[in-house]
Amino acid sequence: MWKIISYIKKGISHSVNQDAISVLGMKENNGVTIGVLADGLGGLKGQGGKTKSEIASNAVVKKVSEIVSLHFDDLIKEPDKRIEFAQKMILCCKDMINERIIEHNAKYNSQVAITDMDCTLLFVAVKDNKAIMCHIDNRVIIIIA
Repeated sequence: MWKIISYIKKGISHSVNQDAISVLGMKENNGVTIGVLADGLGGLKGQGGKTKSEIASNAVVKKVSEIVSLHFDDLIKEPDKRIEFAQKMILCCKDMINERIIEHNAKYNSQVAITDMDCTLLFVAVKDNKAIMCHIDNRVIIIIA
């Protein structure tokens, strides 16, 4: 039985929280308990010196929760495919971010581009006695225990 506690706070110098967190219990996720944290890169300078990294981080936590829960068993059984999986996951996240950008621009009549946002990613997924931990920024680290 896992007890999950999460807390997220806006950075002192930011007007909005650019980070996102998702914590899902095993009943909702194919028996997988997963915690995902996407840290929006607020220092990234986009249009007018402002970023929209919160769009990226919110899109990423939802997509990663879905993908990892769905493919958890395969990742445990096929260790040679973990880097390929991480690369595909990054592409899926970029697609999700692009969809969110289109929605954002249409809703707010703005010109946000994918270059105006970025985030790092950390997740921990557990099922039975197996765990997958992953951190993605400009490199990928995957540890299976």
